[in-house]
Amino acid sequence: MMPPVDTALSDEEILGTPVTMGALALANRLVIAPHTVNFGFTDGSPDDDYIAYITRRAPGFGLTWVPIAAPDPLGRAEPEQPWLWDDRFIPGLARLADALRAAGTEPGMQINHAGRQTSPKLIGGETPVAPSPQPPRSIYTTVPRELTTTEIAGLVEAYAATARRAVTAGYRALNLHFAHSYLVHQFLSPDSNFRTDAYGGSLQNRMRFAVEIVEAIRAEVGSDVALDVKLNGSDFVPGGIELDEAIAVSTALLARGADGVSISGGVYGSSPFNLLLPFDEKAFLPLAASIRAATGGLVTAVGKIRTPADAAAAVREGACDLVGVGRAVIADPDWALKALGRLRSSVRPCLGTLDGCSERLRRFEPATCQVMPEVGRELRHRPTGQPRRIAVIGAGPAGLEAAVYAAELGDTVLLIEETAQTGGMLRLAAQTPGGAPFGDLADFYVDELARLGVDVRLGTRAGRAVLSSFAPDHVIVATGARPDVPDIEGIVSAPLAADEDVLSGESRPEGRVVVLGSGRRALATALFCAARATTVTVVDHDCLRVAHDASALMRRAYKQQLAAAGIEIVPGPVRRLTETEVVLDDRQLAADLVVLAVRLRSLREARDVVPDGIGTTIIGDAKKPRSIMDAIAEAREAVDGTHGP
Repeated sequence: MMPPVDTALSDEEILGTPVTMGALALANRLVIAPHTVNFGFTDGSPDDDYIAYITRRAPGFGLTWVPIAAPDPLGRAEPEQPWLWDDRFIPGLARLADALRAAGTEPGMQINHAGRQTSPKLIGGETPVAPSPQPPRSIYTTVPRELTTTEIAGLVEAYAATARRAVTAGYRALNLHFAHSYLVHQFLSPDSNFRTDAYGGSLQNRMRFAVEIVEAIRAEVGSDVALDVKLNGSDFVPGGIELDEAIAVSTALLARGADGVSISGGVYGSSPFNLLLPFDEKAFLPLAASIRAATGGLVTAVGKIRTPADAAAAVREGACDLVGVGRAVIADPDWALKALGRLRSSVRPCLGTLDGCSERLRRFEPATCQVMPEVGRELRHRPTGQPRRIAVIGAGPAGLEAAVYAAELGDTVLLIEETAQTGGMLRLAAQTPGGAPFGDLADFYVDELARLGVDVRLGTRAGRAVLSSFAPDHVIVATGARPDVPDIEGIVSAPLAADEDVLSGESRPEGRVVVLGSGRRALATALFCAARATTVTVVDHDCLRVAHDASALMRRAYKQQLAAAGIEIVPGPVRRLTETEVVLDDRQLAADLVVLAVRLRSLREARDVVPDGIGTTIIGDAKKPRSIMDAIAEAREAVDGTHGP
């Protein structure tokens, strides 16, 4: 544990403080937390795409972890990840280490065996292994094969050999992934370890495998290599690891050769999950603080640390010595430089809904990001043509991204917005429970528009006169969409409001509210109404899956939030509306207000005011109602297109 923090220090000073992990001196407290992206590795070796991805984000971080190097062929967890069970993988990973060091960060290697938390498809058709033949709680269903004591001893040797290879490749810091339902955690947790031999039963026995690995690695690599262990402070499932056992395990591993612990939480299937969602508190920080206080060890905290202020607060409040940043650095490659004050601009915020990262990994697809479509495309050719004059009509997410991105490329930009505020649906989404990150994104764009000198005209209707006076080379129409009115008998006499009217305050959700729709907009609006109405019911009018347009984890979270708020979800379709009722096939719902959140209708009228001869591109919901991720990606593509091939 480092000395107490001087609370009078600024956030930048706190985060910029040098830290020592074992024998390794780190430039500051900032760590790129190990996070997988499922691209950039070919047969276990990094290619140019991954090196470009991670080195783009590394500047400013004291330490950068390369995630989940497999110590054994059966330990693979994803299609594209480091393999390190053989010396032939050393040269490729050495190239990555050299690139990270050249970027100004200390490269570290995380070692992980998936155990039962994998698929036979990922491990050459073999059966996954585990301490006990119990299937995983979530994602995978294969019943694993129980490891023999001889195999356990072999894996201890494999971990040590993998650590040696990592050090040979130039990694002076090692992180052992003993959390999140993977093999060593499966031994640690009574929820997955039902052995009756020396590796099961008591905590002393369940931690034996972990202790043997730490001791073997320390003996193999010596005292000059920093050794960190990632542990769960709580599994958040009945019968799993709780804080008292986490403290005991941390204490034992620090005594046997570990230089620090990284404290996370959750397992596959837990709530909260091991990735915290917008509805979740920063549940891992109190666990880290307790373990730090109890052990006196060097602690890295992770979990929903989105902003530099979050990171500094975690250190200032005694939760940790080092701060691990994962999803936030996917969203903003310059996160550390901004946190340390080396780059004076706002942080592009992670929305935390997992659509671009975890959801794609769940489907074995390469990760991207809702707010940063350049993930995995760092090597692509960016436009280099002459600066253009670009007019953008509409200041929702698509229009804002187009304006900011064009200005970054050196274009002269005019942004026209009919209302009195930028942000569009971002501002409305920010009003809903868990929706604050959408407001943060809207604020980010406001800051960037000012920094980049974009001419923003609010309360202005786009017209030929305005556009002609600006003389654009190209016009981008990003005027969004409006809730469509479904064809339901009696709808003209029903007490109707659109979801955006409710969220903006134009319509008050009082009494008995029925929300039509089952996508994210409908569910978020229903949660908003729940705090204001007597009762709220959601009707899946289009007979789609609840939260069909959300990531799997957000879908589960929405269901939990709706249940906690007492909101009933009933199947549609709606057959008829009256002044007081919503009539379904088998029941009638009393309704003082019916909120429409079903389909959207694109608004494209602004294209008709563009002067003849000027190129026009329609983007975002104005082109076709979709997600924020689509809108932002399409905005960049449109701007690129104005510069030619």
